[in-house]
Amino acid sequence: MDKNQFKYYYDEYAPEIAHFLGLYTRDSALIEDVIQHVFVMLWSKQDNQSIQKIKPYLYSCARNTVINELRKQKTMTDLTDLAQFELQEDEDVCVDNDYFFELLYTAIDILPLKMRSTFKAVKLDHMSYAEVSAMEGISVRTVENQIAESMKKLKASMGHYDSLFLIIFTLI
Repeated sequence: MDKNQFKYYYDEYAPEIAHFLGLYTRDSALIEDVIQHVFVMLWSKQDNQSIQKIKPYLYSCARNTVINELRKQKTMTDLTDLAQFELQEDEDVCVDNDYFFELLYTAIDILPLKMRSTFKAVKLDHMSYAEVSAMEGISVRTVENQIAESMKKLKASMGHYDSLFLIIFTLI
């Protein structure tokens, strides 16, 4: 696919896809982001001959992407509401940010070396499990297990900040 063909696909299908995404959300910024994401994916697969029909591919990618984004937004909204509710419920607890992060980084530092590097790569560097798996030379399942185990250990180390810890690292 050359630039002219790509431009043709964008000009032809972007307005249709925007209208289609309007069935899922009225958030014009989200719609534009999804459209950009879909066409970036199309461009990245330009040498791949597995795309037989462009229009169904674009619509399918757009639908899946917008649904995933809406799920993320709902989860983040639900968790933010939960955090605000918990803070309102226990007004005697005042969160000292410096102390919280000092406690958190101390807890991370005492994790076993491999678990610590896996945790930092996934949660702090925002790498995918597959990327960490390749980098560390371990299976994706091992990465999943190390993240789950490190979350348990860190939650236990956080004392009365354990709820706040879970909310923060669920959002990341």
